[in-house]
Amino acid sequence: MNIVITGASSGLGAETAALLAAEGHRVILGSRSIQKLKEVKKRIQSEGGSCEVYALDVTNEQSCVQFMKQAEENNGSVDILINNAGAGTFKKIEELQAVEVEEMLSVNVTGVHNMTKAALPYMKARDQGKLLFISSLAGKIPSPKASVYAASKHAVIGYARAVRMELAGTNVNVSIFYPGPIDTPFLDKADKTGNYRSRLGRMMLTVRETAVAVGKLTEKKSRESHLPKVGFLLSVLYQTAPKIVEKAAGKQFQKK
Repeated sequence: MNIVITGASSGLGAETAALLAAEGHRVILGSRSIQKLKEVKKRIQSEGGSCEVYALDVTNEQSCVQFMKQAEENNGSVDILINNAGAGTFKKIEELQAVEVEEMLSVNVTGVHNMTKAALPYMKARDQGKLLFISSLAGKIPSPKASVYAASKHAVIGYARAVRMELAGTNVNVSIFYPGPIDTPFLDKADKTGNYRSRLGRMMLTVRETAVAVGKLTEKKSRESHLPKVGFLLSVLYQTAPKIVEKAAGKQFQKK
């Protein structure tokens, strides 16, 4: 299959690309950092995989349209779009700057819409394809100092579910993935204090196990999937007993 992955220059995107390429898929990668993308491509090709890379700014609608046009023309078709690009800053509300808020909403919400909108005409014309949205457990269970990040990931959930309803009756599948905290460079940028990483320690997911879970989702028609699996139970608990979860989360994350 031909699989597009946004935000693929590092972290989960890069690892997922390497894993899927090793399984025989052709991966088409996009990111603002073309130099880092070329490094990912070099790794994939050295392992015998097939990969193409293009510069992509998901916050720019025309960039997304051009990216999908290139991906389709050079590969015949795009079977799966993995909306993975994300941005995050973990700070108290009074410390968050407007530019940081705008970055999270632009990448995590507008960017998801731009890429989905650019990919859908091709998939609908073939009546075949898959949209895989990388959300976060934070979208279901918010925590201190992740207010806007949680809001943006909550928006992804609502958006993806609405897209699924719009695509009812077609063969374009929609899946949402909810990973917990992942040990990637994303955390270093989101929390420059390092407190988040130190507080979670062994609770964090490895990038490899998370990429494996994403890879499995590309093969299934699962509507939604959580990692770790207990994340689903925690999200249900939050819906039924929010006070308990908020108290526990407050203690765990207040210092991040």
